[in-house]
Amino acid sequence: MGGDEREELVHSAELRDAESVLAQLGRWIEHYNRQAPHSALGMRPPTEYRASLEVTPPSAKRRCRMIRTQGLSHIHLIVRDLERSLRFYTEVFGMKEQFREGGYMVFLATPGREDLVTLNQDPGETHRAGDNGGVSHFGFRVVSDFDAAIADVEAAGGRLIGRGEHAPGVRFAYVADPDGCVIELL
Repeated sequence: MGGDEREELVHSAELRDAESVLAQLGRWIEHYNRQAPHSALGMRPPTEYRASLEVTPPSAKRRCRMIRTQGLSHIHLIVRDLERSLRFYTEVFGMKEQFREGGYMVFLATPGREDLVTLNQDPGETHRAGDNGGVSHFGFRVVSDFDAAIADVEAAGGRLIGRGEHAPGVRFAYVADPDGCVIELL
């Protein structure tokens, strides 16, 4: 409350009792917040200034559908020695080799499950083995329309990195979330 307003309120004839003081204070607060210009707020009242700061949430700009999935589909591990890692996962966890892609990648499955562990000994990436556990990306098995899922990722602030087929009929798309984390859609 500025000096002039304070003096005006204190010397007001309307201040007869506590109830009249509270009523006058209520009117002054309403005026102060909704009408009185404030130099620190660009000569705008606080309510007007606050409204200018409110940002439309991204969900209100474009509503994207939630992508329906069956959960995580796989984890992709960068390894230094493909055969050593293959032995480890088959012997320790009972995983079974499903197929290979090129000479550097093996897809393993847990018996009776749909999840996969991909072991990758790409010479261009082996220096990353062990960094952050060697995890390159994670994947979701897409239940909804595949192309629509990619469009929804982009609409939500992600981006398409690439797409193709791991094997005939086994399509994939690599997308990145807004922070750059890589997700594979299958």
